Amino acid sequence: MNPHAKTTVVDALLHRAASCTPEADEALLTLGLLLEHRSAGGDLTALLGPKLSQVRLTAQETDRVVRTLITLAMTPAPRTGVLWALQKSGDRQALPVFAHVLKHTLDDPTRQPLAEQALEGLLSFGDMALPEIRHTAMLGKGTVQAAATDAVGVIADGPVQR
Repeated sequence: MNPHAKTTVVDALLHRAASCTPEADEALLTLGLLLEHRSAGGDLTALLGPKLSQVRLTAQETDRVVRTLITLAMTPAPRTGVLWALQKSGDRQALPVFAHVLKHTLDDPTRQPLAEQALEGLLSFGDMALPEIRHTAMLGKGTVQAAATDAVGVIADGPVQR
């Protein structure tokens, strides 16, 4: 695949990911897999098909994808797929974004899936995110609180004091 075509594919995926259409979720899944593939390698043909599996993000494209995902995550009502794709980047710029989303969804039971995905993103940073994970373990609700409590026990090697 020529470099110009690759840029066009990435641009199209970013455009679809930012849309409020059913195709946004598929684009976010693809972007997340491409970000993950950049660091993990492997064959994505079974997941993405022959055309998209040939796409390899350059450093510049990766940065652009991450910046776009951060912008989308900071909207008042981000899609859970945005956080999932951002987590796949492993980029440290995402840590405060996950913390922000979790803080704004922690007390709202209707936004539980978003809070769960934000917590998943924080967990990928391990002890770097321990203060935010502890906060969630103390003040969260339901499955988010339970997951954070378990994580604190694993990361900090001790139970949460409530």
